[in-house]
Amino acid sequence: MEKAEKKNILEVIILFIIILFPMIFLSMPLLGFSIGDLLFPGNGVWLVPGEVNEAVRINIPGLNGEVHVIRDEWGVPHIFAGYEEDLFFVQGYCHAQDRFFQMDMIRRQVKGELSEILGESALPGDKFMLAIGMKDWAEKSDQVAREMQKNGTIDYFPSLERYVDGINYYITTHQNNKPLEYYLLNFDLTEWSTVDTFCLIQEMARQLSWNYRDIDRFLNLISFNSTWYDELFGLPQSYQIPIVPDFGEFSEIPMKSNIDFEVPTSFSNEISEFKENIM
Repeated sequence: MEKAEKKNILEVIILFIIILFPMIFLSMPLLGFSIGDLLFPGNGVWLVPGEVNEAVRINIPGLNGEVHVIRDEWGVPHIFAGYEEDLFFVQGYCHAQDRFFQMDMIRRQVKGELSEILGESALPGDKFMLAIGMKDWAEKSDQVAREMQKNGTIDYFPSLERYVDGINYYITTHQNNKPLEYYLLNFDLTEWSTVDTFCLIQEMARQLSWNYRDIDRFLNLISFNSTWYDELFGLPQSYQIPIVPDFGEFSEIPMKSNIDFEVPTSFSNEISEFKENIM
């Protein structure tokens, strides 16, 4: 057997041991339970407070009737209520019970407040969010939704408010039984608002639509002529197959950038300064 083959076999054996040892170690019982069960996501130290009991009755003031929550084998809550406002209240409670730390991190991210708990390392992200006005758009969305509710254009804001009430009921009743992450980072559960919910919606919209690579590409367009830019970043060529073939027809090929105009120096400088200030 050649030296290279022996080396490969040895590496495979070592890799096998590295993989097998943690599996055996985490499966070994320790004081009546295995370490693997303790660290398994959804169990042990990661267990969401309040999920231990298979059946529990909670008396909540302000509900119009009984609400039943049945969690299936995957832990997904199924809510049965006689009144819609009760349903949204309990949905907010369950949402907070399962995911409040994630919800809290997203609203802080959108508001540019992550550095308050994560320190200086989160400042660039906070600056970026404040610069693009995510918090302002969430507040404006909340304001417009309230106005539309008043003039009859929409009819969902009371349901949203009941959902928020459910989240806040969870927060109020779990100050002494917080999710583990709050103890590790040493901060408290804070009140939720309808604006916070719109913050989550704004972040979802941002992730699904826009990112600051648009700014990078604009700076690249200024640096290259349109021919080189189109070759690097332009639309697919006519011979490339689209993701959804035969979905429709174009009467003509969609326009590419083909921008040959002079970009004002002041505008280019403002874009560059914006990037420097938020990174």
